[in-house]
Amino acid sequence: MLRNCIVFFLLLFCLKTYAKDQPVILLDSASSHLVGKSLQVFMPDSEVPFETARSAAFEPVESEVPNFGTHKNSVWLKLLIKNNSFTPSFVLYMDNPTLDEVELFWQPQDSDTFKRQLLTKDQPLSVRKHKGSDFVFRLDQEDTQATVYYVRIKGEQPLILPVSVNLPNAQLAEMLKKNWLNGIYFGLVLIMATYNFFIYASVKDSSYLYYVMFICFAGITQLMLKGIAFQYFWPNTPFFEQHGMVLFASLSGAAGLLFTRQFLNLKKDFPILNKLIILALIPFGVSIILIPFSRQLSFLFMRNATTVGALIALMVSIYVFRKSRKASVVYFVVAWCKLIAGSIIYLLYNYGILKYSTFTNYSVQLSSAIEMTLLSLALASRINILEKEKENSRRTALRLARENTRIVKEQNIHLEEQVNKRTEELVLKNDILNETYEDLKQAQSKLVIAEKMSSLGQLTAGIAHEINNPINFVASNVSPLRRDFKALLDALEKIESIGLKDDTTTESKKKEIDQFKSDEDLDYLKTEIGFLLNGIQDGATRTAEIVKGLRVFSRVDEAELKAADVNDGIRSTLVIVNNLLHGITLVEDLKECPQILCYPGKLNQVFLNIITNAIGAIRERHGNEEGGRLEISTYSEGEDTICIMIKDNGIGMDELTLSKLYEPFFTTKKVGEGMGLGMSIVFSIIKEHNATILVDSVKNEGTVFTIKLNTNNN
Repeated sequence: MLRNCIVFFLLLFCLKTYAKDQPVILLDSASSHLVGKSLQVFMPDSEVPFETARSAAFEPVESEVPNFGTHKNSVWLKLLIKNNSFTPSFVLYMDNPTLDEVELFWQPQDSDTFKRQLLTKDQPLSVRKHKGSDFVFRLDQEDTQATVYYVRIKGEQPLILPVSVNLPNAQLAEMLKKNWLNGIYFGLVLIMATYNFFIYASVKDSSYLYYVMFICFAGITQLMLKGIAFQYFWPNTPFFEQHGMVLFASLSGAAGLLFTRQFLNLKKDFPILNKLIILALIPFGVSIILIPFSRQLSFLFMRNATTVGALIALMVSIYVFRKSRKASVVYFVVAWCKLIAGSIIYLLYNYGILKYSTFTNYSVQLSSAIEMTLLSLALASRINILEKEKENSRRTALRLARENTRIVKEQNIHLEEQVNKRTEELVLKNDILNETYEDLKQAQSKLVIAEKMSSLGQLTAGIAHEINNPINFVASNVSPLRRDFKALLDALEKIESIGLKDDTTTESKKKEIDQFKSDEDLDYLKTEIGFLLNGIQDGATRTAEIVKGLRVFSRVDEAELKAADVNDGIRSTLVIVNNLLHGITLVEDLKECPQILCYPGKLNQVFLNIITNAIGAIRERHGNEEGGRLEISTYSEGEDTICIMIKDNGIGMDELTLSKLYEPFFTTKKVGEGMGLGMSIVFSIIKEHNATILVDSVKNEGTVFTIKLNTNNN
């Protein structure tokens, strides 16, 4: 009994060993052989080298197309191949371009070392023997002995491995079949995109543009999944191949949501659903931002955003259909249902629930192609509905236009009567307004003249005093000078009489003349005459200066621009107000400035109004006591600006006064002391010169006016 048990277990062990190492026999056939059930797998908990994996315990694979799910570490496969075909060459083919790395190890029959061949997504296709994006290993095995092959596989996406061992001609047929299916899909995308783009160019409906963007990005995404984009579009840019999947898938999802938003007119008809669509766009943006930082995290964001976005688009379209019952929305709902159904089939295939087949492998492309077709039909149906609505609107508008024409004709007669009546009233009111305007202009002119006369009137006494002082000085020197001249003439007669005597000698005449000059003190008389003449000259010069200042200041009514020196205008103004400055310290700092085109008399009026106001503010704070200070300075600012600063330490102004400073008839003076037009005139003259005036004032500290004139003023 014991012997029978031992024999049974030995047979069982031998069968298990034979099952593990059963070779794949290649026949002389053009068919493709899936070898999933002949594979053995080792899935370590960490990365291990080839020597460790070779000696590890491999488990048999029970599925023709194994699905190992996602793994952080590499997965090792073991395959025993025996070539019984007529040709020594065969191909090991893995139909999954989403893998990151595939490395093959084998030991030729005539060698003691293992050979290795590595294919990665980091390699450009130009370095591969097989110029395609699939993982294809071309091997040579001339003898019929079995050879063990080890394959290391690594990838971030689910490891679905349709592994086949084919003869070269069978592999070529398999690749042509795959390219044919992908070519049909790409051709459909290209036709749909081109056709609808031309429609967009004709009708300018942004729904078509979003649709074109959606199918273009979706098509590129599907072609990248199948490796076609890497093979034909960017074969030498593996970096873009690795990161472009998330980019184009995110752009496709975002374009699909924008197309949904525009096609269903959510912004206008369903604003809450419009906000929901906009919120659904955010995860796509996050996935794009994460691409440079984490490819796996950005892929997870993209996948979840795509799932949620598709469900939202489907639910929104169903809700809109229930509200509107439009035929175009039916196509839209069915299209999204087809896409989601295809995506569900592909997910079930990814998780191993559905078996590998051409249908499951291409379910997303198939559902995507159906969706594109249905969405295109939805757009066409929408255009037809819009055309019908436009036709109805046109007919309604035509009927309303005819009705309006009739009403307008009836109203025109009434309106003409009303217009004629109203025109007469407006003409009458216009005449009244013109008369009122002329009266206001005259009143304004009189007020301005009155303000000028008021200012000059207040200064008349001072000006008269200024002129009277030197004139009195001249007049007071006339009488002494007349008296000295009479004495001088008398002395000349006396000296002449002495000189004409014949009975005296020259020496005696000289002594008599010297004695006369000494008695009459003619030397003092000469000194006094010189002093009196100098006094008369000083009085005449001062009078001439005052008259010159008055002449310069009096150019008020000049109507033409003239080149003038602002310093001359300031000096002439100071001559006018000189008598008001008693007890006030005047500081002049008039630097040399270029002449400017201006109205000199009007600028003098500005200086006069500001300076007299400054003197009044100083008197209000300091009275007639000392301590008042008035500073006037001019200087150039840059090459084309002249600045005039007038600063006082008077009573200053508060915020309320500053806010009303340039308003006509606003004054802080007592009744009868001013009309409140001075600063209003200043402001209008400054604007007339295209200049600026700045004011800075602090209550009980003083005020600073700064005028900026442009030297290039035209």
